[in-house]
Amino acid sequence: MTPPRTWRAVVPALLVSAALLSAQPGFVGPAERIAVGVLLYRLDDPDMLNPAGHVSVQALQLDPRSVWLESGIAADHLPARETVQSIA
Repeated sequence: MTPPRTWRAVVPALLVSAALLSAQPGFVGPAERIAVGVLLYRLDDPDMLNPAGHVSVQALQLDPRSVWLESGIAADHLPARETVQSIA
């Protein structure tokens, strides 16, 4: 089974994001530990843009030794909407 097209775009973006977070540029503030193996970074410094402007980004850093990331498909097809309770 081949991965859906969205995964082909999402996985490289996640890998790039992880690489950027691991480099810890100056505009990345302190991490907030929200669970074991999960760090939350909030990037909201207007000076990180050129020219400076409004920005609000949240990024997660996941430790693969502690966290397992899965996706769920609502109602077994795309696009569909389903409550978290019914998917879990």
